[in-house]
Amino acid sequence: RYGRISYDRERMGSTFSVQYQPFESTTFGYDLLYANLKETRGEEFLEAISFARETAAQGLRATDLLAGTVDASNTLVAGTFNDVDIRVEQRRDNLETEFFQNVFRVDHEFASNFKGEFTAGHTRAVQYNPEQTTLTFERYDVDGYSYDYSDPNLPVFNYGFDVTNPANFVFSDSAALGDASIIRMRPNKAVNTFLALDGKLIYEFDDVWTFKGGATQKTFEFTGTESRRTTEALPAGLLTALAAGGHTIQDYSTTVTGFGRGMDLPAGTPTSWVVPSIDRLNDLIDFECDCVNAFGDFRTDAISSLGENRSAEEKSTGIWVQADFDFDLGTMPVRGNVGVRQVKTELTSTGYTNFGTGSVPTTVENSYSRTLPSANVSIEPVENLLVRFAAAKTIARPSLPALTPGGTIDANPPGFSINAGNPFLEPIESTNYDVSIEWYPYDEALFAIAFFQKDIDTFVQRLRQLIPYNQTGFPDSLLPSGVSNTELFDTNTFLNTPGGELSGYEITAQTPFSFLPGPFDRFGGQLSYTSIESEVSYVLAATIGAGFVQAPLTGQSPKSISATLYYADGPFEARISAVSRDEYLTLVPAASGNDFEGKADVLNIDFSATYEVNDNFTLSFEAINLTDQYDERWINSARQNNLNYEHTGREFVFGGRYKF
Repeated sequence: RYGRISYDRERMGSTFSVQYQPFESTTFGYDLLYANLKETRGEEFLEAISFARETAAQGLRATDLLAGTVDASNTLVAGTFNDVDIRVEQRRDNLETEFFQNVFRVDHEFASNFKGEFTAGHTRAVQYNPEQTTLTFERYDVDGYSYDYSDPNLPVFNYGFDVTNPANFVFSDSAALGDASIIRMRPNKAVNTFLALDGKLIYEFDDVWTFKGGATQKTFEFTGTESRRTTEALPAGLLTALAAGGHTIQDYSTTVTGFGRGMDLPAGTPTSWVVPSIDRLNDLIDFECDCVNAFGDFRTDAISSLGENRSAEEKSTGIWVQADFDFDLGTMPVRGNVGVRQVKTELTSTGYTNFGTGSVPTTVENSYSRTLPSANVSIEPVENLLVRFAAAKTIARPSLPALTPGGTIDANPPGFSINAGNPFLEPIESTNYDVSIEWYPYDEALFAIAFFQKDIDTFVQRLRQLIPYNQTGFPDSLLPSGVSNTELFDTNTFLNTPGGELSGYEITAQTPFSFLPGPFDRFGGQLSYTSIESEVSYVLAATIGAGFVQAPLTGQSPKSISATLYYADGPFEARISAVSRDEYLTLVPAASGNDFEGKADVLNIDFSATYEVNDNFTLSFEAINLTDQYDERWINSARQNNLNYEHTGREFVFGGRYKF
């Protein structure tokens, strides 16, 4: 399908900081940060919806293939069809995120060689999504529909009729010929909070040894709420009421125009099409009233979306000790530290679980403890040349939404899905080893090579399966009218796998061009090259333990290069940066029974500049994606079928910062 996604964003941020020193040995500090992001997101799609229906009578099995082309990987890359259902849709999200951060600090010097530090911080992020609305129009049993994916990124679609004429679509309240139209409303809210308490003591024993120790407690909380209509179908009598008022589909539709500018679309590809108009329909029937009115029941409540109403609290308590050392080994300075942290994590999560007789709130508790040693050593065999060694055992905890029990079922078009959490997930655990050689020949210059290895003992992955609903364990009573229990559902959950290994190296060079004559001496450059090899165990099958697939770690390019040219002259600074990344995996396993999803190699070039007008006011400018790169993603490692080919264009941002 082709579609347009639009964003309208407004951002604002402010900071406040105060420091008070009542005594020479005691300092108090307080920092406040507030940020606000408002966004309106719109989506407008034109799609062949029946290809996403596997078993129902009006789905894919009712479609006739008239002619087609199959490539060497047995993919139907081109075809002409009869009895295809076409859908157009408009979706709108009104979003707002508020972020608050408060940090309080106390530093006290008990003696010249003994001091203490205490920090308390609290953050709260609230994401409001009061409007998440989707409308659809349908056209059933289209003959002569065709597609051609000879160019996998820019396919040719021929819909067989005029997609710009509203009269060629219906606002349907019946599923007799295919999917009925929907009025979908899913307002939601997410609240994330983080409370951190940290206290430590520092004792300088002598010129060689410094001992440190302390305790930390971090509490993460997540609460998610969502409301939905009891049914997303059109209310009974709505179409009759609209017709009685003299309204036709033209009165609550609009047209997408100018699609594909700068994309070099194939000849014949529609650049305009009709979509429902959320604003125009709402003006007629006031369906966003969250009420029952003359046109139907448009109330939303949490009962219709229990799976998305969930919460989790994760408390991590730790104690640690560390010894820092600094001495000369012959003529070589040696610095470093060795320490150990003992941490206990306690999780309490709540969600709704369906046991076949209805959804009930379920609270699950889980806890685990880990001992995390670490060591760092730096040796300077010759002046300005450092050799560093580091080893540490680390953990990374799963996201809180992944840890909630229960699940949510989406049995409404365009895709059927089930999402469930796993409160018994273990953290990602790894043992890390790093070695680097760094040379600092003059001010602001660095030439280095670093080698690293991570032995990943436990990994967290999302398990996706495309299976019939009657194999999911959920009761048929949860399915809406017209949806068969043999329909395929994209089910998602989380589990631990045995992990794997990651190793690689990075070469870095950074230098000012101060050795050049003016004005070129104001320039400087940075260059880095990273090479990574990784192999992690993933589960692709529904039966855990039946076998693992070895594949690279998601999000990691085998090779990447970054380069920056910068200029600094008094109040003016500017830089242009380029980053090149090899193709990499984004999701394992992929949707619809495929193995992997991935992102194609890409080169991004960005520019930024700042000008300090005075001590208080600074102007900024950013130019993002100067080379107009596309977001190109694929699915299935053997076929690499097109998954997404998104054009965002170049982005230019002007800003200002005032401090007082």
